[in-house]
Amino acid sequence: MRTISLLFAALSLFSFHRNARAQEVNLNDAIAIALEQNYDVRIASYSYEIEQNNAEIGNVGFLPSVFLQANGSYSNQNTEVTFASPEQPPISQDGAATIAYGASANLEYVLFNGGRRVHFFNQLQSLSEDARLRQRLAMENTTLQVSNRFLDALRLKEEVNILVETVELSQRRLERASQNYEYGNSTKLSVLNAEVDLRRDSIDLAQSNLEYVRSLRNLFQLMGIPADTSLTVAGD
Repeated sequence: MRTISLLFAALSLFSFHRNARAQEVNLNDAIAIALEQNYDVRIASYSYEIEQNNAEIGNVGFLPSVFLQANGSYSNQNTEVTFASPEQPPISQDGAATIAYGASANLEYVLFNGGRRVHFFNQLQSLSEDARLRQRLAMENTTLQVSNRFLDALRLKEEVNILVETVELSQRRLERASQNYEYGNSTKLSVLNAEVDLRRDSIDLAQSNLEYVRSLRNLFQLMGIPADTSLTVAGD
């Protein structure tokens, strides 16, 4: 009974993982997803983009500077003017509004500053090239690591498939040995040997399936996708 329970546990573990998958991915798909989602690659790509934007001639003073200014004023006053001569009546004005506008534009450009602009621009270009090389290195390392983990997961998957067939053969061998023993055509030792073989094969299947699931999680982590993603590897 313990042997049969172990067999059912191993087969159930494999069946659960096999039925949970939604689709298969090949090596090219895995690499493409990793190059888009891997955190190291994304950080290196963002850094390269920033350094590219910094390596512009406008950031080191090769372009002129334009300054624009505008202003306006408004006043509203009540005015009363009186004269010394009594014959002249005073003049008063309420709500005398005054509006004034002004604008200016200045253009500045440094003709020569001792070569500092060229030096700084070369520095920015060097930083941009370094960022490009770091991005390329991150992409190449990710591609290599994904390839290794993918092939390892594919190997374990094939190993699990083989062990499933092995367990099924061991189960049929145990059934035949039990039937032969019941009819007196075999000994109890043959049944015990068949049980031992089934137990060993079931344990190997359970361990291989756990290693396969673990390898998928490691692969998904490198690809930058959730560990519980319903994907499995395919050889084509």
